Amino acid sequence: MQKATQQAKQEKERIKEERTVQDPEFGFEKVGLEYINFMRNSFRTWMESATLVQDQGTRVLDLILKQGQTGYEETSKTIREWTDSYKKALEQFKKTVEDNFAKMEESLSKKE
Repeated sequence: MQKATQQAKQEKERIKEERTVQDPEFGFEKVGLEYINFMRNSFRTWMESATLVQDQGTRVLDLILKQGQTGYEETSKTIREWTDSYKKALEQFKKTVEDNFAKMEESLSKKE
């Protein structure tokens, strides 16, 4: 009797292990997708914070330039070009990271 109970327990464990490996609900795919979603959300939060800080810095710089003397037009133009190029680079960086998250998610979602 005990031997049958023990065999039943072992069979139950074997089935549970097979299910864990084969079932996408429990498998690597789900864990990988959850991890990618976590990383994506963390990145988006960080990116929003960095963008807010940059926007505040740009506003302060614009105020300083507007209140400064009119002889600073060339400096003002250079700084505006710099902030514009920074914003473009930031958007390009954000797009690249988002695209790579999507590629990782897609590769984990595919079932071979």
